[in-house]
Amino acid sequence: FFRDRLTPFFHPSYLSFYLCMALIFFWQLKNAAQQKLTRWEFVHLFLILLIITLLSSKAGWIGLVLIATAFSIYLIRIKRMYKTVLLISVGGLFVFGSLYFTVTEFQRRIDGAWNALTAQEIDAASQESSTVRRLIWKAATIKAEEGGMLGYGTGSALDTLAAKYREY
Repeated sequence: FFRDRLTPFFHPSYLSFYLCMALIFFWQLKNAAQQKLTRWEFVHLFLILLIITLLSSKAGWIGLVLIATAFSIYLIRIKRMYKTVLLISVGGLFVFGSLYFTVTEFQRRIDGAWNALTAQEIDAASQESSTVRRLIWKAATIKAEEGGMLGYGTGSALDTLAAKYREY
């Protein structure tokens, strides 16, 4: 995976989100103009999907799944293109399965994200970004409950949140 090589200027998650937004805009523009895709547009779409995959950003992957789900619902409910959705779904599952079972980095990222999001106990020593976020959410939730409606004020909010996070 090339997440560090594809984005020398900013975080891979940001580029993934930008590309997901490009997919949404492209879909909207083509749909509004009621135009068919050209050969070069298929190449561009393939490259965008490939780059999102190779960036290895969990947020980008989640965005891609949400876009694919919305697009599938659109194709089924509006366009009545059942076979196309089935073909795209089978192809997507084949690509995902191939990557999952052949590329160790891909499998590690997927398993790590799944474990971080579904684990009942949070491992405070983990460096996984999803685990760190869950600890921050937990600390923020507790501090919000303790602070009530008035909260902590802009000056001490960061200090109290950081102290609670360090406890975990």
